[in-house]
Amino acid sequence: MRSPANNRHTHSDWAKPPKHAIFGIPVHSVPLGKALVFVGTTVILYVLLSTRILPQGPPFEVGKPAPRIVTAPREVTYEDTQATALARENARDNTPPRYEVIPAARDTALRLVADVFDAIQKVRLDPEMTTVQERLRAVRGTLIVAASDDTLRILLTADPSALPRLRDRTQAIVDRRMTNESIRENTEDLSQRRPAIAEEVQQSSLAATFRPAVVEIAQRALRPNRKLDEAATQAAREAAAQAVPPIERTMGKGKVVVQKGEMVTAQQFDALRELRMVTPRLDLLQAFATFLALLAVLLLTGGYLRLCSREVYARARRLGLVGGTLIVTVAAARLSLPYNFFEPTTAAAAAFGATLLAILFDLNVAVVASLAMGLLAGMVVPGNDPRIILVLALAGMAASFSALYIAGRAQVAVRLALSIGLANCALLLMANEVFGVETAARLLAYLAYTLIAGIVAGVLAILVISPLERWLRVTTDIRLRELSSPNTPILRQMMNDAPGTYHGSILLANWCEAAAEAIGANPLLARVGAYYHDIGKLRQPFYFIENQFGAANPHDKLEPALSARIIARHTKDGYKMAKELGLPDRVCEMTRQHHGTSLITFFYHKAREQAGNEQVDQSVFRHVGIKPRFKEAAILMIADAVEAAARTMSDTSPAQVEALVDRITQSRIDDGQFDESPLTFDEVRIVKATLVRILNGMFHKRVPYPEEEHEKKAGEYANRGAERTEAAG
Repeated sequence: MRSPANNRHTHSDWAKPPKHAIFGIPVHSVPLGKALVFVGTTVILYVLLSTRILPQGPPFEVGKPAPRIVTAPREVTYEDTQATALARENARDNTPPRYEVIPAARDTALRLVADVFDAIQKVRLDPEMTTVQERLRAVRGTLIVAASDDTLRILLTADPSALPRLRDRTQAIVDRRMTNESIRENTEDLSQRRPAIAEEVQQSSLAATFRPAVVEIAQRALRPNRKLDEAATQAAREAAAQAVPPIERTMGKGKVVVQKGEMVTAQQFDALRELRMVTPRLDLLQAFATFLALLAVLLLTGGYLRLCSREVYARARRLGLVGGTLIVTVAAARLSLPYNFFEPTTAAAAAFGATLLAILFDLNVAVVASLAMGLLAGMVVPGNDPRIILVLALAGMAASFSALYIAGRAQVAVRLALSIGLANCALLLMANEVFGVETAARLLAYLAYTLIAGIVAGVLAILVISPLERWLRVTTDIRLRELSSPNTPILRQMMNDAPGTYHGSILLANWCEAAAEAIGANPLLARVGAYYHDIGKLRQPFYFIENQFGAANPHDKLEPALSARIIARHTKDGYKMAKELGLPDRVCEMTRQHHGTSLITFFYHKAREQAGNEQVDQSVFRHVGIKPRFKEAAILMIADAVEAAARTMSDTSPAQVEALVDRITQSRIDDGQFDESPLTFDEVRIVKATLVRILNGMFHKRVPYPEEEHEKKAGEYANRGAERTEAAG
């Protein structure tokens, strides 16, 4: 927790850009991922904007007819890229692979030899094995190296005093080969070295009886001691390729490079490129100015995100999606530019991108991206059409506002079809009138195409929102609203199998939603997290008091430590079930963060009573989750603890309710449960006030009726019986 005064992201911090910053972005602290996103987005957009930079004129392409004849205006020396590439490829192919030492190969080989002799020695010392056949079976079942029966019989029947000498001789042979010789893996080295072992043994003074056994064990223990070093091999091959000098050709002045209509070869293309005749000449000043304009748009957009949407700016993937929407819009403008449906297509693409950003992130991101889309798409059009800038900015904003109140995925297509289709049509007609562009002749085509574009955008949004949610690790309101339906299978199962837990979760969801709304957190996430936070209790529902309904409590027959483990396990089970169900990450986290590492006090005190003067390990009676790391999880922890304690209250006066909420919250603070939470002390105060208001509303006084006296007595009895509610977790 932190107090507002120590909040890391205060307004005063934002108002003071760091030194060495461009538009508020510190250039010395940009992570690599975000830098790559920025560079990649800049490069792609610059390529797409090249339509206004490159002059008109057909280019030369390899394998296609030349659009005109070209003669060399001067003597030119150029690189024959095709011949150079072939020569360098040959150099790569002729470079032998590089190998590196396998450090553990020698020790492994020696250990395999030792394992064989150790197994033989162990079996021979076993008094229960009297026959060679029994010992043979026993040895064969324990060896890693597959030795033949003949070899094993030789060793099993050999004089015991000979075994150490045979072991030393075999290991010496293997050690010498593994140390002094290079045996490369995936080559013929191993098969070539093994016959040499047989020759060495045959020429030694070793008794002929033992030679086959020593040869076989040594051969089987031998293994490669060199492995392919792919990095070194690749580096050597690339070095060999780079060492090949470019193959150059010379063409004299006045020579015909290519005839008109002739198929352009790679060599001719190289000459044309050296002569700078592949494409018409480029206006370098215009190209530089376009780059500066693009850079200004992107830097200003990034600076805005850094100040106003830090969660998006902090992650490269999220910045990548913002850049991706800009690229999609500019690409749509670039591809549709030659056709009559240029404006509706570009407007639909901008609205689609803005809708995705509004749903996945927030309205601020969508609005600033809409402005950037309009500016960049306007740069695609030769002469800068101001209509496109205006229409795209407004269309993106309209779609962003429309996306704020979408309740389900089916509504995405409907709303986008209507908002993009109708709004874009109205915006285009308005812009055309403002700038004096005649559109009456194609009004029906505009209407039809914008509606079709809206439908296509809606379908695409349905298709991409779910995978983007997973890729970006965000939880959208659409997904949360779907999960808030009581008809989800897991909630229906909870209602049937653990009705007490289910109804408690419904009640808790209302509390959490109100508290989250009061402090500016996500009330929908708080509600949905409360719905699912106790799904782990479905594993053993009757071990939780709210699901017992007067039946015998199984904890009465268990040790307190075992009961505590059962209670604590529901957070772990809940997290596992949430992951298996594919719930959003934050909802999954709330299943294991809502108790943190807090103490299961009922069973802890019960254990202390039973232990008497003996010490009780408090860690055994703590939950095994993790502490809350976001506001909604912290709210759930407070509300869940207050709800459990409120069940046991006999005095429900406002003063007692406020004291209860203060005591529960302070105990969690003192226990360090909010050490990793972003909640401020002021927000904790607001959460407590909200819970007190709700509880006072629940415990409000009524005028008693005579026939209710027996119900009052029954209620007092229920309060006394609820003293172990905390055992429910």
